[in-house]
Amino acid sequence: MRWSGILAVAPIALFPVALCAQQMVSMQTTGDTAVITVRIKELTFTTVSGAPYSTKRITNGVQTRPDGTRIMQNQTALFYRDSAGRNHTEQQVAFRDSPYMVTIMDPILGCEYVLDPGNKIAHKLAGVVIRTVPVPAGKSQAMRIEAGTVTSADKVVTRTEDLGTRTILGMTAYGRKTTTTYPPGTHQGNDREVTAEFESWIAPAMGNLVVSSRTIEPGTLESNFSLADVVIGEPLASLFAPPPDYRVIEETSDFRISVPRNPAATVTKLSSQGVTPATIPNAPFSGSMRATGFQIQPDGSHLARPEQTTHSAWRDSQGRVRTEWPGRGIAPGGVEIKDPTSGYIYNLDFVNHVAYRSALSSQPAPATNAANADFISTSDSLGTQQISGVTANGVRTTTAPKAATGQRKVSEIWTARNEGVILLEKTTTATDESTLTMKNFSTREPDSSQFQVPATYRIIDEFGNQIQAKK
Repeated sequence: MRWSGILAVAPIALFPVALCAQQMVSMQTTGDTAVITVRIKELTFTTVSGAPYSTKRITNGVQTRPDGTRIMQNQTALFYRDSAGRNHTEQQVAFRDSPYMVTIMDPILGCEYVLDPGNKIAHKLAGVVIRTVPVPAGKSQAMRIEAGTVTSADKVVTRTEDLGTRTILGMTAYGRKTTTTYPPGTHQGNDREVTAEFESWIAPAMGNLVVSSRTIEPGTLESNFSLADVVIGEPLASLFAPPPDYRVIEETSDFRISVPRNPAATVTKLSSQGVTPATIPNAPFSGSMRATGFQIQPDGSHLARPEQTTHSAWRDSQGRVRTEWPGRGIAPGGVEIKDPTSGYIYNLDFVNHVAYRSALSSQPAPATNAANADFISTSDSLGTQQISGVTANGVRTTTAPKAATGQRKVSEIWTARNEGVILLEKTTTATDESTLTMKNFSTREPDSSQFQVPATYRIIDEFGNQIQAKK
C-alpha cells in the first residue's frame, strides 16, 4: 500500500497541531513496517517556556465531498513540553490506524529530531529557527480582540464574539467565536450565501494553549479538536533527547524512516519510562509511586495537578525487579523485568505479545548528580524517621544558580535504609511544588511469577532475532 503526496494529510491541516520543519511526502507499507519519505521545509517555530505539561490531542472531523459522501477523519497525538520549551510529539502521519511519527523540537540546540525506530537513527534537522517566549501575564494579546462586525470590500462579513471564560480540564480558558458570511461568488465559486465558523478556547496560563476548538467550513469540513489526560508539570527529561542507543545523522535533504505499522508498538518501544529500582538481593519490596503537586502562577495562585501513579515496582530476594508504568493517552502502559540471575532485561509489549530482551550490563547507567559550573549545591542530613513501617534516611539538597537568572530548587528525599527505595521525595521551586510518595509499601516477598516472561510471548533480542528458548 502506498500513499503519495502531502494530500494524505491535507484534510486535517486546519487542526491545531504542532508545527515542524518536515513533512511526509509518501509512505509505503510492507508487512509490519511503514517506510516514510520525509522532506525538510523551512520553518520559524515558536514555543513557550515556563509552562510544562503533557497531553493527548484528539481531532475528529467530517469531510463532505461534492457527491455528498461523508468521510470521517480521526487523529490522535501525544504531546509533551518541558519548562525550557522543548517539545516531544508522537503523532499519526495521516488518519486513524496509521503509523506514528515521533519528533523532538529543541529550542536550546536549535534543531528538530525525527526518530527512526526501525534503524535506531535520530535524523537531526539543523538550522531550524525556534523562538521561545515566556508565559504571557494575564489575558493574552491573542485574546484582546474587540467583539464586533467587519465588512470587507467584497461584502464578506466577519463577526467576532467574546465567549467569556470557562474552566476546561482544570484550566481557565477564554473563548472566542468568529463567524464569516460569504455572499455568492466570494468563496470557492459559491452560488448562494454560505457561512464559516471557528470557535476556540485558549488557556493563557499555559502559554495560550488551545484546549478545544471547532471549525466549520461551508459544505466541506467540520472538525473538533480537544485535549485529554492533561498533566501539568515536567515530563520525563529523556523524552527531549534521542534514545541513547540511537545514531544521530544530520539531514539537509529528503530522507526515509522506518516505523512499525502498529501504532501501539511505536509508542511502546519509544516511550522512555525513567530509572527503575536497583537489583539488590535480600531486600524484597513492593509499592506504587504516586505523584501530586501544583504550579505556582505569577499572581500567586496554585494550579493543582491531578494525583497520578507514576509506576509500581516489585523486587524479590534474588534481586529481580519488575516495574510497571500506567498507560498515558494513546500510549499503552509499559512493563520491564530486570533479571540479574540471567543477566537480561525484558521489555514487554503486551499488545503484540513480544518481550524485547537486552543484556543487563548494556543498559546505560542512571544519570548522576554531576557538578554543574552554573549552580551551587549543598546537602544536609535530615536524620531518620519511620515511614511505612521501615527506617528511612532523609537528605535535603539545595541547588542555587550562581547568576541572577535561574531558579533555586530544594529537594527533600527520604530513602528506605535497607531497601534503598525512595519512599518520599518533595521538590520545590519558585514556580512549582511536586511530591512523590510510595504507597502500599511492603517488604514481603512478591510472587515469583511477577518476574517471568509469559509463556505465550515471543522473545526478541536487541538485534531483532527471535530467541527460541527462553532463558
